[in-house]
Amino acid sequence: MFGATLQAALTLLVAAVLATFVQLRARPAPLRVPLLALLVALVVWSAGVIWRFAATDARSAFAGLVLTWIGVATVPPLWFLMAARYARVRSLERRPALAIALFVPSVLTLVAVATTLKHQLFFRTFIPHGVPVRGPLFYAYLVFAYTMVIAGIVLFLVAARHMWDASDRRRGVLLVSAALLPTAASLLFICRLWPMAYDPTPAMLGCSLVILTLGVFRYQLLEALPLTRGDVIDHLRDGVVIADASGCVIDANPGALAILGCARSAVRGARLGELLAPLGRDADSIQLLSERFEQLAPDAAAAPVELSTRQERRIEITARCLRAPGGDPLGRFAVLRDRTDERRTEHLLRQSQKLETVGSLVAGVAHEINNPLAFVLANLGQLEGMAALLSKRFPALESGEEDELAEMPQLVGECIEGIGRIRRIVDAMQRFSRVPSDEFTSVDVNQVVEDSIRLADLHRNRDVLVQALLEPDLPFVQGSASRLEQVFLNLLVNAKHALAAQSAGRIEVVTRLVGDVVEISVRDDGPGVPEALRHRIFDPFFTTKGPERGTGLGLSIAFDIVREHGGVLELRPTPDGGACFVAHLPPECAADPPPGEAHS
Repeated sequence: MFGATLQAALTLLVAAVLATFVQLRARPAPLRVPLLALLVALVVWSAGVIWRFAATDARSAFAGLVLTWIGVATVPPLWFLMAARYARVRSLERRPALAIALFVPSVLTLVAVATTLKHQLFFRTFIPHGVPVRGPLFYAYLVFAYTMVIAGIVLFLVAARHMWDASDRRRGVLLVSAALLPTAASLLFICRLWPMAYDPTPAMLGCSLVILTLGVFRYQLLEALPLTRGDVIDHLRDGVVIADASGCVIDANPGALAILGCARSAVRGARLGELLAPLGRDADSIQLLSERFEQLAPDAAAAPVELSTRQERRIEITARCLRAPGGDPLGRFAVLRDRTDERRTEHLLRQSQKLETVGSLVAGVAHEINNPLAFVLANLGQLEGMAALLSKRFPALESGEEDELAEMPQLVGECIEGIGRIRRIVDAMQRFSRVPSDEFTSVDVNQVVEDSIRLADLHRNRDVLVQALLEPDLPFVQGSASRLEQVFLNLLVNAKHALAAQSAGRIEVVTRLVGDVVEISVRDDGPGVPEALRHRIFDPFFTTKGPERGTGLGLSIAFDIVREHGGVLELRPTPDGGACFVAHLPPECAADPPPGEAHS
C-alpha cells in the first residue's frame, strides 16, 4: 500500500501548508474558519491513512482506521457548512445550534467505527492493510455524507451559475471544479470504478481545497459573499419589527432591538404595544398605536406617528400590512426610526435662523436707538451739573422745596443709570449683526475653562462647589479666548443663580474629546429647566429671572458665539434633575476659517 501512503503524505503536506497560509493571512476571507476546519479534517484523514498502512500489527492499524474516520466523518458537514455560509443560508447563520446538530451523525459514525469489532455493523471484517468488508451502518453513513456533500455542491453550483451570468466565468469554473472533484473521485471508488486499490477522495479533496484557497486569495473566489435582504435589514440604523398576520411579532433587526432595549428572545411572540410600552409616557396612546397596527387592512399603511419616550428620545413609527396572493393579510411590519438627533438638529437650525433674523433687524434698530440715547445722555449729564449748582445757590428755600431740590441730582443720576442700562442692552443686541473683531487664534479650552471658573468664583453665591474634570492633552480649537470665556462664564453664573435657593450645590465642568469634537459640559444639580421652556431657552430676551437680574440675552449670545466658532451649544436632558449645557467645538485642524478671514 505504498501508493496510498504516498498519496496521504502528499495530501497531509499540502493541507498543512494551506492551513498555515490561510491562518497567517493578514486579511482573512469571510470563509476562513470553515476552510481552516476542512483543512484540519483533511490533515487528520491523511494522518490516519499513513498510521494505518505503516502499522505493524492489527491493533495499531485499527487505531489508524479510527483516526482516519475522524477526518472522514467530519468532512461532509464541514463541506455543507462552508457552502451554506457562502450561499448565506440564514437559518444556519442565526441558529448555531442547528449547525452543531449537523455533526451528530458524524459523532454516531465515529462511535460505530470505534466499536465495529464488537458488533460488526459498520465493517463486517477488518483487514489491516486492505479494504474492510462494509456493513449496513457504513451505507447509512453514506446516505448522510452524500446528502451533505450534494447539498453543498448544489449551493456552490448555484453560485457558479450567477458568476457565469455575470460574465465572471473564471471564478465560476474554479468553483465548479472545486465542488465536483472530491465527490466524483469518491463515487468512483465506492462503485469500484477507480483503477487503484486505495481511496483517492482525500487527494481530490486536497486539490479542491487548493483551488478554493488560491481562488479565495487570488481571485476573491469566496471573498464577496452574496448580499441578501436580511443583510440589508440587519445593517439598517432604523428598526424593523416583523409580525405575522395576527400582529404577533416574529422577528426584529438589531436596530429595533437597540431602540426597544430588549433581546431578540423577548421580542418573539410579543405584541407591538407590549414592546413599546416601556418606552412611551402615555399608555393610552401606545395602546391605540398597537391597535391601529394590528387592524391594518392588506396593502394599507399607517401614517407616521412620533413617540416621545421617557429618555427624551423621539421615535417615529410607520407600519404596513402586506397582502397574500389570495387577498388575506400576509404579515405586518413596523419601522422604528430614532429622530432624536434629527429633531435636535432641526431645533438648533431654527434657533440659528431666529438669531440671524434678530441680527438683521438689530443693526438698524440699534443705530436708531443709539443716536437719541447719545444726546439724551449728554443732556442728562448737563442737568446733573445744573441741579448740583442750583442746590448750592438757593440754600434759603423753604424746607419742603429744599428737600425736593436736594433729590434732583439723585433723580438725574438714576436716569443716567437707566440710559446706561439701555445702552448695554443695545450693545448686547448688536452682537447678532456685528462681525467679530477679535482675531481667531489657537485656544486652549482647558485654560479658558479654568479662567472662567476663577471669574465665576468672584460672583455671589460662593458656597457652590465648582468641580472641574478637564481631559489632559485636549486639542486646541481655533477661535477667540475672550469670547469663549464669555460663554462659559455665562453658563457658570446661570448655574449659580439656579442654585441660589439651595443650601449646598455643585457644578461640574467637564472637557473631553468625543470622536473628532471637543465637548465642554457645564452641569448643576439645581431644579433644572422645565420641559415646557426648553425649546425657548436660547431665544433672545427670554428669561426666567426678574428684570433686575438679567435681560434674557446671555444664553442667546453664548449660542451665537459657539456658532461663530463652528460649533453647537445645546441643553442636554438629565435623568436625575439639574441642567446640563454642552458646547461642541471642532478642533483646530477641523475648524472652518473664522469670519472675515476666509479669503485672506
